[in-house]
This record gives sequence, structure tokens and C-alpha cells, in this order.
Amino acid sequence: MDTQEDGLLKFITKTSSKAARKRAFETVTEVLCRAQGEVGRYAQPVLGFARRFVATEVGDHSSRADALQLAASLLSAGDAPLPPGVVATLSLTDLAKDVTSRVYGSDARAPGGVRAGLFALLGALASRYATEAGAMANNEPLTLWVRSRALAELRHQAEAKKPEGLVMEGALDALSGALDATPAGTLPPAEAANVLADALSAAEAVSDAHRYYYTKAGLRLLTRHAASHLRAALLPATRRALDAVLACRLHSNAEVRQASKGAVDALFDALSDALCDEHAASTETRRAAYDAAWQAAETLLQDDVNNAASGETGSSSAAGVAVRCTRSA
Repeated sequence: MDTQEDGLLKFITKTSSKAARKRAFETVTEVLCRAQGEVGRYAQPVLGFARRFVATEVGDHSSRADALQLAASLLSAGDAPLPPGVVATLSLTDLAKDVTSRVYGSDARAPGGVRAGLFALLGALASRYATEAGAMANNEPLTLWVRSRALAELRHQAEAKKPEGLVMEGALDALSGALDATPAGTLPPAEAANVLADALSAAEAVSDAHRYYYTKAGLRLLTRHAASHLRAALLPATRRALDAVLACRLHSNAEVRQASKGAVDALFDALSDALCDEHAASTETRRAAYDAAWQAAETLLQDDVNNAASGETGSSSAAGVAVRCTRSA
């Protein structure tokens, strides 16, 4: 990718064609995805461009969203974070503060695509660069800063007459990215309960707006963080959680069905540990959770039997949780 004045980034700022801009953004993103170990050489020009573009192109909401998604793609590209020497030159704290103020700083909320792009960027920053980004406003750690903003957006969406699926997906993925960098077991109980409730609301969503992106984001969060951050919060919500993810196994959308498999396993893994911990909850709560888990495990085990002829299986964790829960009963 040529990042000089005659390069694609320069073209994006010069062209008045939104379709041409869209194609150029897609091309740059493809280059970043293929760059692998070379992505560091594009970091400064791409992030600097995205920051300037969000600030100046206030009338082109679609392209502002693409610019934010492009920055998120760069920060997420490759199997490892950018080299420390590159990161040190990027002013990631200022980037996060600046783009957030551009999107949320005015009285009028930015369109949904722009807010979704912002959350994609914040999630990538929190997941891979929480330490390097440093503290945000009021000396707040980046992970806490992103978690609070994602949860606030989800509260807003829950109260909206027309919730925005793409924004909710972005907020959930940003929340998940922040949890990646949050030490296991340190999430405050009330916040853990809120995170779990938001993920389950997504899993329970029935609207097909935006191709079920919101539902899949909730299932991704459960898959990644049920065991590390939501174990204790899961016990009093066991039946709701299992009903939600088991229903997704029968969803009309194939991608939702696929995403549910990891969530089912993750919930059973978390429950198997929580139910064996006498201090995790009261005896009554643990008993109710055990009953719900056992019923769900029976369902999955029966599915294994019914689907054996076709080569399909249920949850590999189902039998394990049944055995471990029995031992802890």
C-alpha cells in the first residue's frame, strides 16, 4: 500500500464519490489483512488518517464509519500486537480520547454506523493495547473506560424505541475486548451481572435486523468470558442462560447456530466450576442451578444419541458437567 500523497488514503480524501471511497477503504483493509508481520509499517499513516478523517469529514457518515473500522482492522491485524517500538509512536490514548469526543462530544448522537465503528476501534485498543494506551479521563484505566462506555450504550439501546443492532454488536464486542485485558475474577459482581444480562439479551433477541449481528456478538462474549468473568453471576441466571443458548442451537440462521456451539460449551465449563465451589452462592441457588444444568445436559446428551447417525454431536462439555455436578451435589 502506498501511503504517500498519491496513495489510496490520499485518494479517499480527494474523491467526492462515496462508492469510490467505499471501494478504496475495502482495498486498504484487504492490504492490512494480508500484511501480517509488515502491518506495523502502515500503523502511523492509517491511524493518523482515520483520526483526521473522523474529525473533518463530518458530513459523510458512512465513510467516517469505514475510517474507524479501518483503524480497528489495523490494530487487530496479525497474530500478535504491533511491535513495542511502533506502538510507542502512535499516541493511542489521544487517539481513543479524540475519536470518542468526535462521536459523542456533540448534543446530537452520531449515526449508528459511526458509533459501531468507534466501538470496534475501542475494543481493539482495549484487547491488545490496554497497557500501552495508558489512563484515560480522570486517570481511568482504558479497560474500565471502555467497559463503562459500552455498558452505557447498551443501557441506552435497551431503552430505545428502535434499538440499533450494529451499535449493540459493536458495544458487546468492545466490552468483550476490554474483558480480554481484565484479570480473571476481578470484575465487580454487579458489573459481571450487567455484562451477563446484556449478553443474554442479545442471545434472546429475535429480530433479524442486520443479519443477527447483535445475537452473534452476545454468543461470542459468552464463549470468551463465561468462565473467566461471569462464573459467579451465572449461577442465579443459569436457567435463563441455558434456555437462551440452547434455543440458538435451533435458530433459523446458520451463523447463529454455529456461534451457539462455543457458548454452550463455555456456559457448561463455567457452571461445572461454579457448582463445585461451595462459596460461589447459597445452597439453594446452587441447587437450582444444578437442576437447570442437569436438564440441559440431558437434552444435549439425547441430541448426541439422536444425531449420531448423521455424524453430528451436541456439546462435548455436557457429559462432563453432568458428572462433575453430580459429584458436587
